[in-house]
Amino acid sequence: MRKKILCYFIATGALVLTLTGCAKGKSLKGILPADFRETVGVVLFDKGALPDITGLYTHTGKNAIGGFRNMYHACIVKTDDKDYPYFMYFFGWAYDDCNTGWPACDAVFLARGKNLDEWEVYAKRLTNETYYWDVYDADHNYNIREWAPILCGGDVWYDSWHFGDPSVVYKDGKFYGVFSSYGLDMDMEVGGDNGDISCIIAGISDDGIHWTKSEYPIGIWEPEIGKREPVTSDGSDFRDTPFYGLYHRPCILWNEDGGKWQMWFDYIAPDPATGAYLFCMGYAENKGDFMKPGDWVFIQKDDSPAIWNFPNPEVIRIHGKYFAYGDPDVVRHGAKHERLTVNGWARRQLVEAQSDDGLNWTITGFVMPDEDKYANHVPCLYYEQGVLFLFYAGQNGYGDRNNPSPEYDFRYDNIRYMMRSIDRQHAEGKNFTSPYK
Repeated sequence: MRKKILCYFIATGALVLTLTGCAKGKSLKGILPADFRETVGVVLFDKGALPDITGLYTHTGKNAIGGFRNMYHACIVKTDDKDYPYFMYFFGWAYDDCNTGWPACDAVFLARGKNLDEWEVYAKRLTNETYYWDVYDADHNYNIREWAPILCGGDVWYDSWHFGDPSVVYKDGKFYGVFSSYGLDMDMEVGGDNGDISCIIAGISDDGIHWTKSEYPIGIWEPEIGKREPVTSDGSDFRDTPFYGLYHRPCILWNEDGGKWQMWFDYIAPDPATGAYLFCMGYAENKGDFMKPGDWVFIQKDDSPAIWNFPNPEVIRIHGKYFAYGDPDVVRHGAKHERLTVNGWARRQLVEAQSDDGLNWTITGFVMPDEDKYANHVPCLYYEQGVLFLFYAGQNGYGDRNNPSPEYDFRYDNIRYMMRSIDRQHAEGKNFTSPYK
């Protein structure tokens, strides 16, 4: 259902379209590829334009995981397990559209890894229905037909279709997660009078596989309930009232200094200048019960977002500095590049913002897509021992960028990552807020 929304925005031109833990240890042996380079340079395509910071990153050019129908959003979590310390949560469609044989449509899947390049996926045998970890073969092919989601949509009005966008933190031996949930609203009908509804659900787990969902969404725009909203229906209930709903794509951090959970998410709001609806980044925090909706305080929302035009936000805090990545239409943020000539998906690329407090942000640069892809989307961040890993999904199809190939569509058939040496910049006194310096 999230794809339905995104396609609407692109077709109409209206769209301007975590999770980490610092690992202990002395070496990244077995994590970094042998050809990793500590690149620090910044290249500007045009003076005064948004900086092209692609050169800050080392691109592996290979899939961390792939071969599936349509999956993305790789949330990496470091656990205490000695043999498989890494968990990757990701979601979408494994074998076919909407995961035939499983409840609802979009669902969350899990992989475990000894490093960031070799993953085994939680699966269920078709022959005897026993669960196992699927290992890729010599040609790096998985048995995707047997991949088993660990979380699916439910049977209540706010959680009946899409369940995904996992953001998970491992803390004090437990897994804490926030997820997007998409439902058919109060009437539970596809295309019904209520339209649809989107919200944020919390979850908690002892093993990272079996989860308990919050009894009610921790984040939902109440005026949206039971109403015909823009995008998912005719919007007639909001013709004279601004719409600030569709809460989803949450990202959490545990702030040890402040003793609180911090959460960023996206929602849609009308552009004050044009009236066109944009995906914006909001902010909430919680100093109480993680699973209790009433303990989440939404601070940046409605007509006061943290960042306008910043869908799919991902945030990480390193050396007291907050880094955020989204995948908006970069041209609207001032990016200039010869490869950004196609409207729609190809103008949506990875964009970085930075902040000292997680509330006030400065857009600091954009990252161009891989050479074999039109676009890189849905960023996720992981930091370990001085290196920032930027995970992302590569979109299907390739050809002349002004004449997309017939195979080009909205689906993602791979998840990759690129790397950046954050600690080197920090030690050299680099000004993170201004990539020009």
